[in-house]
Amino acid sequence: LRAYLQAAMENVAALEARDISQSSVERIIFPDSTTLLHYMANRAAGIVHHLVVKPERMRENLHRSLGTWAGQRVRYALADAGISDSAAYDYVQRTSFEAVELGSGLSALMSTRSLSDSDERTAADVLGAGGAQLLFDAESYVRAGLDEIFSRFDAVRT
Repeated sequence: LRAYLQAAMENVAALEARDISQSSVERIIFPDSTTLLHYMANRAAGIVHHLVVKPERMRENLHRSLGTWAGQRVRYALADAGISDSAAYDYVQRTSFEAVELGSGLSALMSTRSLSDSDERTAADVLGAGGAQLLFDAESYVRAGLDEIFSRFDAVRT
C-alpha cells in the first residue's frame, strides 16, 4: 500500500494541469490497493478472532525479564526529571545489562546504582522511591493503551 501511495504521488506532475495520461497509474493502484486492504483487514480480524491469551504465561515472561521491559519507561522518566537523554540511556542500558547478568531485578538496582561516575544519585533518588516503582507496574502500562484502543473503537462504532 505504501508503494502504491508513492506511485500515486509521483504520478501527479502538476495538480493544476491534470490530464488523461495521469489516470493510467490510478486505474491499476485503486482497485488493487482496495482489494489488498480488504485482504489485510480480513487477515487481521482472523488473527484477533483466533488469538489465545495466556495471562499466567504473560506474567511469567514479564517476571523472567527482570524488569528490563520497563527500561524505556525509566529512561523517559529520568529525562522528564531533568537527566540528559544520553545519560538516562547509558544508565538504563548499563543497569539493565547488570540486572540480567546478576539475575536481579532492574527496579532493585535502580535504588542502589548511581546514575554515573560523576552523579552519585540513584534513579530512585531522582524519581522518588514510589515513582520509580510505578514504572514497573505492567498492568497500569497496558491499561492505558487498552483504554485508548477501546475509546477509539467506541468512537468508530457510534
